[in-house]
Formats: sequence, structure tokens, C-alpha cells
Amino acid sequence: MAYMSAASKAEWGKHYSMLAVSMLLMLLAALAKEIGITMAGALVLIDMYILPWPRLSSRSLRHHTAQLACHRKVIRLVAVTAAVAAYAQLRSWLAGDHLVRIYRKVENPIPFADPLTARLTTGFLHAKYFHFLLFPLHLSADWSFACVPYVQSVMDPRNAATAAVYAAVLWVLVSCKPWQVVAHILPGSDQTSRSRCNTEKPGSEHTTSRQQQQQQQQPTTTSHESVLQPETEASRVEDNSAARYQASVWQMVVVVGLVIAPFSPAANVLFYVGTFIAERLLYLPSFGYCLLLAHYLMQLIGPHGMHTLSSALSCGGLSSEVQPNHRTSSRSSPGPHAASAGAATADWTAQHDQQQALPVRTCVRSWLGLMLLSVLLMGYSWRTVTRNLDWEDEETLFVAAQKVCMNSGKVRLNSGILERRHSNWDQALHHFRRAREIDDTYCEPDYWIGASLLQQGKHVQLGLMELEKALRCKYVAANALNALQQVYQLMGSEAKEKAASHQAWARILLKPELGRVVEACQLLEQVALEKVQLGGSYASAQDVMKPCLVHLKQAQNASQQAAAAPAPADAAFPRALSQHRPDSEALQDVVYKYLQRHMPSCRLLQAKDGVGEERQVATVHLHLIHLDKSCLSRAACLVYAYKAH
Repeated sequence: MAYMSAASKAEWGKHYSMLAVSMLLMLLAALAKEIGITMAGALVLIDMYILPWPRLSSRSLRHHTAQLACHRKVIRLVAVTAAVAAYAQLRSWLAGDHLVRIYRKVENPIPFADPLTARLTTGFLHAKYFHFLLFPLHLSADWSFACVPYVQSVMDPRNAATAAVYAAVLWVLVSCKPWQVVAHILPGSDQTSRSRCNTEKPGSEHTTSRQQQQQQQQPTTTSHESVLQPETEASRVEDNSAARYQASVWQMVVVVGLVIAPFSPAANVLFYVGTFIAERLLYLPSFGYCLLLAHYLMQLIGPHGMHTLSSALSCGGLSSEVQPNHRTSSRSSPGPHAASAGAATADWTAQHDQQQALPVRTCVRSWLGLMLLSVLLMGYSWRTVTRNLDWEDEETLFVAAQKVCMNSGKVRLNSGILERRHSNWDQALHHFRRAREIDDTYCEPDYWIGASLLQQGKHVQLGLMELEKALRCKYVAANALNALQQVYQLMGSEAKEKAASHQAWARILLKPELGRVVEACQLLEQVALEKVQLGGSYASAQDVMKPCLVHLKQAQNASQQAAAAPAPADAAFPRALSQHRPDSEALQDVVYKYLQRHMPSCRLLQAKDGVGEERQVATVHLHLIHLDKSCLSRAACLVYAYKAH
């Protein structure tokens, strides 16, 4: 509305102020939800197809270009493009990437399917979204895998829904007659609604419309005969054609700009997104759908809008308020215009008789439109109220989701968490195990299974194994480690279990997922020392230290192999050094990425040479790590470290 208001302002100041407001609102919508930036497409369509184009007065291409550049329509389109580019640059600066590249099968299974299955499933995904718009009965807070199973064959009956949706969208687009809309704005087309581009005076975009209004008002003040003259057939056809064109333009803008364009980022067609189905992605498409639905309902009810509604209630053609006006006008007509008044009265009588000839069809169509409108309003209102009750709290939300998506891994997981709150351990474990069965790559259930088994108190060792398994899952690794630490600390508080708990905890710390070698070796050294102090043999102490010694030996061999190996074939490190300035902070990122890729171990290892003396074995990567931070920003130090490799 702000954008169209800007186009309607004749003054330059009001025009640009409203244009700035519309751009600000679009950016705020994008910050609230990223899909809001797709409103830019709707604004471009509105400006290109609804707002008037300038009529170029000169035949020279050079003058055409100058006249278009001066026109405010072009300036508005440039402003929209600049706003989108600024938003993309800001998002890239904040997030570092435009696309969601970290997704899992449980969140979006389409990238993990074969090409045929991915295309068929994507088509059925679009059908599901269309179903949400028409009949939002079955809604869920989560639609993760495998709430909607893969469509793996062309013989799957769900493909019929996909074909029906695509056919419906194609029918809507064809009914818009886009070829007429495009041809209407091409150079050389006879379009009376275009305005001239006047570079000398602001507000020229609205000059034509004001002139047309004056021309329409002029006959009413000069003669009563022109008012009472019956409408010619040619003008009637021309008006109907213009009305149909305007309806086609409006319908195409709504379908493309407010339904298809806002949905395209979530369609898994241009790129993969981090979710399979998300009802929140239908915010803007639902707005366009409501406008389109209202348009079709008004077509069904009648072309005269509310007047047709009143005629449907009375079923008498024209209302009683209109009829006396014509009679009064005929009686009050002066003598010189009596003939024209009688002709107008006869024309009105013919129109009235024509409307009375088909009263049943008009009433049926109007009543059908009224009934359909009432049913839709009541149905959508009822569903809105009931859905709001589902969102009362987290428990009611996922209880409602269980009725729709019990085959979803995440819904199963959250259902198990809800059962845990009520100490229903068996039901919770059933949900967690079912979530893991749905997707074997879904690792969060490992932690919840282990925690539930420990709290249940029946299978402690099995619970500890599940928690150790959960350490490989980065999403719950911190929670699993914290739970294991609490369990072993509790076990270590008892004298009998202290040594065993320390050894078990040290074994966990030595896992590759943690790599906390220092803490593990210190714990094992403490246990070995206590064994010797209590009269144990050195062999038993050596057995205690064996896991630490084995780990250190493996790390030592790996570091020696890395130090002896030639420089890696990957030349990204020296190339990055040569491309960045000496004071560039990006050099630190280069070093850290290099270390992460090529460094097997960074611990100072103790090794014995042939004489038996201990010495420290340091890898070349340690030279990079131990560089002073002030030196890390100088390319010379990094080049020296790289050459030392």
C-alpha cells in the first residue's frame, strides 16, 4: 500500500518519502522472516503491470532511453533492486552464506534421495502445501522425516495429487492470459492507460489520469442529452475488454507475486532448505491465496459486488431504491428533453425486463456464492480457534502433532521427552527407540535413551553405554558428557568404586571425540599410585596406565609421520599467504583451517631415544600454535612456519 501510495503522489517529496517507507517496511519484513524479502517481486509486478507506463514521445532510441531514465517508475524499480541487493549483502556479512548447507536427513530428506525419488517427493511436497492452504485440518508443529514417506515410483497414487495441483496452478495462470498482459506493455501496443514521461514538471505520471477525469466530467456539465443517451455497443465492448484486462492483470500479480514468488524459496527447487515442510513458510502465500479466493467468490456472486448481494437477498433484480429515481428523473425532465428522457426510461425498462428474464439463475448463483463464503468463513475461523488452543503450551502442541505425524523422528523424540516429565519411562523409551528406528542417522535419541535408563534405575550399564555413544553426536555431546561426569563422580564418592570410576572416566576422556589426554593420564596416574601405595604390584600399576600409554604412542607415531611427510599437495595455505595483506586478519583463519586439516596431534609427547633419555617430541604444527599473536598477523612469520614444515 505504501508503494502504490508513492506512485500516486504527484509531488516529488511525497513520492520519495512514501517510497522510502515502503522499502523500510520490506526490509523489516525480511528481518522478521526471511521470506519477507520476496515482497520485492510483488512490488516489481505491481509497478510493471498495474501502474501506468510512460508513453515515449520521441522515436529515437537515445531519447527513449533518456525519457525512461527520468521516469519515476524506473527509479522505483531501481530502488527495489537496490534494497534487495543491500539486504543480501547484509545477510551475507552477518551469516557468511546465503544458503542453509547444514541439514540432516531427519530435517530435510530430499537431498539424500536418488534423483527420481527427490523429484517425485518434491512434487508431492508442493501438493501438501497446497492442501494446507485449502484445507488446513491436519497441522503439525514438525514435519520431519518420515512423517511424509518418500514417493519412490511414478505409479505411486500420490502423484495424482501432484498432477492435480500443477494443473490447477497452470489453469489459474492461463486464465490470467499473461500473453495479453505482456503484449499490452510492449512498444507499439495501443494502451490508453500509459502516461507520458515529462521531464520538466513533476507529477506528470498522473497528468493523463487527471485529464481523463476532466474529460469524463465535462459532458455532465454541458448537456443533459449526453447523459441520457444510451450506451453504444462499441463502447460497451471496449469497456468490457478493459475490465477483463484489468482483472487479468490483477489476478496474475496476485498469483505470481503473492503466491508463487513467496513460496519459491521453500519449494526445494532452486536450492535445498533446512526443513522439509514448515507451515510458517505459508504466511505470505496464504495472504495471496485469500485475495485470490475473494476474487473468485466475487465472480461467483456477481459482477456488481455488494449490489448483487442485495439483489440475491431480494431476488428482484434491481432494488426498490433505484427504480423511483429513474421515474423521478423522467417526470422532472423539462419539455425540450422529454424525448430523451422517455428514451432513457425505455432503455431502463428493457434492461429491467432482461434482468427479470433470468431471475432464477441469478439468485442461485448469488445464493451459492453466499453459502460458500459463509462456510469458508466459519470453517477457517473454527480452525484458527482450535489451532490456537494447540499452541497453548509445549505439551498440547506435541500432543496435537502426535495425531498427524507419529512417524516423524522429531515428533517421537519430543513425545518421549513429554513422557519423561511424567515419569512414564517405558513409554518414553518406546518413543526414543522408535525415533532412532525411523532414521538411524538421527543421534539425539541416544542421549535420551541413556538418560532415561539411568533415571529408571534398571539398566545402569546399558544407560552408560548409550551416553558414551551419544558423545559422537555434536547436538547432545555436551549433555551426555555432563551426565557421565555426574554418574562417575557419584560412583567415585564411594571408596570401593573410586578406582573403577576413575579408570572408566579416564577411558571416556581418551575417546577421539573428546581428546582430553592430560586429564585422563592424570587420573590414571593417581589410580596407579594408589595401587602401589596399597601394596599393589608394578604390573598392576602398568595395566592401569596402559590406555594412556597406548594413546600417547599412537599420537606420537602419527605426529612423526606427519613431520616426515612432504608438504601437502594442497597449495591453499601458501596461496592464501600470498593473496592477503600482511596486516590482514584473514591470515589467522588460514592458519587455523590449515591446522584443523593437517594436524593429527598437538600434544607435547614424552619419548625415549636410544640412550634412554627422555626428550620432548614436538610437531611442526606446534610452531604455528605457539607463534605470538602479534606475529600471527605478519605474513613473514607464517611463511617461515610454512617453510619449516
